[in-house]
Amino acid sequence: PSRERETPCKGQVSIMRRRKNILPYSVFLTVAIYSASCVVFLLYVYNDTLLSTSKSTTMMISSASVVDSMSHEKHDEYIFIGIKTIETGAHGERLPQIRKTWLKDALSSGKIEIKFFTHVQANQTNMMDDSSLMVETKCKRNELACKTGQVFSFYLQHSNASWFCSFDDDNYVNIPRLIQVLYEYKDGPTRGKDVFIGKLTQMKSRSMNGTIRFGTGGAGYCINRNLVVRGSQYYSVLESFRYPDDVAVGYVTHQKLGVDITSDPLFHSHLERRIRTMISQADIDKQVSFGHDNKNLYEFPYDDLPNTPILFPKEEDPMGFRSLWCYLHRNSMIVKESGECTPTVTPRAKEQEKI
Repeated sequence: PSRERETPCKGQVSIMRRRKNILPYSVFLTVAIYSASCVVFLLYVYNDTLLSTSKSTTMMISSASVVDSMSHEKHDEYIFIGIKTIETGAHGERLPQIRKTWLKDALSSGKIEIKFFTHVQANQTNMMDDSSLMVETKCKRNELACKTGQVFSFYLQHSNASWFCSFDDDNYVNIPRLIQVLYEYKDGPTRGKDVFIGKLTQMKSRSMNGTIRFGTGGAGYCINRNLVVRGSQYYSVLESFRYPDDVAVGYVTHQKLGVDITSDPLFHSHLERRIRTMISQADIDKQVSFGHDNKNLYEFPYDDLPNTPILFPKEEDPMGFRSLWCYLHRNSMIVKESGECTPTVTPRAKEQEKI
């Protein structure tokens, strides 16, 4: 007898039909999940790349900003100023005039380190309100080359300033202009070179059978740090060369170190005759230094200073520094409000004063 063909029960048929219906959906779901995973992975990679790029860009922008800021940051180096002085006589009367005028500019500039060198102990002098500005030397009263050598030694041992400058105690120093001029030397044609800046003067020397070119101390001079370091063995013993202090500096710089002086017309000494008529009022702000001569070579008002209005009598302003300082600060509201430049005489030009 023929066997009957086995047929699935109704329940099994239902399950098989369901499986056939579910299969396409399962494949679709698997593909969808896989695709979604790929998308998430790609988004993660893209986002990470974007983030890294963003960070790099931010760092580049930040670095560029710093470089840009640095490139526009002017006057970014300190200047050391050493001044030789004596407590007695005319020298003792000079520091109070400096203290009332350009020393305030130096201390408030944030760019200047300044010291006054004398043979008297700092705590025994009343030349300065702040005794920390005074440095005692081991030199005698008039040993200027010895004092200058100690100024150099002090600079090398106690200062990191990029510039060494020497001025006399009868110099008026236009601090803002000094800072600007030295910055221009640093980034100008002499960039990367050793420089010796001042007012050129020459002296014949029998011992060397030639001429010494130097910067007269009466106008002040400045030397970049690297040059001072190179010549430290000579600068610290200037008295051994048996020349006047400024001549000895020129001898060491030119003859020993091979750097000639760069003569700068913005540095002026008391030896310049009739500077009142040489410099117009429009150009006064551009100058670096002026010198005062107290040897009664000229009548008051002095011809060794530029032609600015006289605001004070000779008794109050014996060197003319206060009137000059007030002229250079004529646009400062702080100075105007302080009353420091309120005239005690009828303001008038020097030419009128002499009539």
